[in-house]
Amino acid sequence: VELNTFSCSMAAHSEHLTGLYQSIDNRVPDNGAITGFATAIKAAHDWYCNRYTTSGNPVLVMMVDARERNVFDQNAMMDAAAASCNTSFHRVTLDDAALHVDGAGVLRWRGAEVSVVYWRTGYDPSHYPEERFWAQRRAVEASRACCCPCVGGQLAGMKAVQQRLADKKLGLVEHLLGNPVDAE
Repeated sequence: VELNTFSCSMAAHSEHLTGLYQSIDNRVPDNGAITGFATAIKAAHDWYCNRYTTSGNPVLVMMVDARERNVFDQNAMMDAAAASCNTSFHRVTLDDAALHVDGAGVLRWRGAEVSVVYWRTGYDPSHYPEERFWAQRRAVEASRACCCPCVGGQLAGMKAVQQRLADKKLGLVEHLLGNPVDAE
């Protein structure tokens, strides 16, 4: 069983499908996935803007794979978050040379300050085919932008990492908790 605590894939589609199901059966509960996503991104954006002196209203970035095909679902989520934050939300790939960190640790995309990076890629080694992709990830993580998730959170959510942690032969959970009874 994989525990995925960050992914919002298909949030917009599921919210729209809920409306369809509700037209057939009014007992189907509401699905506020898009609103929930926008609220979470706004909280991170507001935190950033309150913590740092910004040059205008920073933009939001959704980091995507260059071959990403889930554009329509993601656009609905991006539109809701952008409206909530009163800023723009941009789809960016790891090999986008316009994304860089300045000397003050500010992440910039095409010159604009970035407050939040929402990762929809980077959870598999195949997403980093060359060293420059790893370098870009390290730069984004080292910036002061809010990363959702941060690399540690993304690693913890990876199925392969969870499988290794759960492997009783390795005893990693027991080692980390220091007590075999707690690990059970």
